[in-house]
Amino acid sequence: MRTMILVAFSLWAGLAAGQTRPEPSPAADRARLEPLAQAWFKENLVPFQSDVLSRPELKAFVDMVGDARVIGLGEPTHGDQQSHSFKTQVVRELVRQGKVSMLVLEMNRAAGDRVNKYVHGEGELTEVILRGGIFQNWRTDEFANLVAWLRAYVQQSGKEFRVIGVDCQDPAEDLGVV
Repeated sequence: MRTMILVAFSLWAGLAAGQTRPEPSPAADRARLEPLAQAWFKENLVPFQSDVLSRPELKAFVDMVGDARVIGLGEPTHGDQQSHSFKTQVVRELVRQGKVSMLVLEMNRAAGDRVNKYVHGEGELTEVILRGGIFQNWRTDEFANLVAWLRAYVQQSGKEFRVIGVDCQDPAEDLGVV
């Protein structure tokens, strides 16, 4: 009985105060934000001639990154060769220039941990790529070459580097990594 009275009083108090909340309007938000986004793209977009960057294009990209602490690299579709090729080239250059010390990937945490261990000298590349629990879209020559390159980079430079998976679709296995 006490709960019902409290709920009824809360409803009455909210109505009496004239508090109404407008429903969010995706159309209104889009109408407001889309011109801002388009203007930003027009001002900042730097087109590349192909998915294989020339040295000047790669330098321009690294310069654009500046002192950013987080850099996001996406793709139009999962697993396409051009996106993997582009991202591999960009990540290598960012690592070489000391701008990146961690790679956060769309894969289970446990799979990311296996990739990280490989980068630090444990295991075989084929096992990690084909049977390490990584998603199909990462089972590419480009990604395998990047992981092998990262291993050589860490061994030769002695610099810190981490690989982390953040797309936890297997929580039972991922809990073992935490």
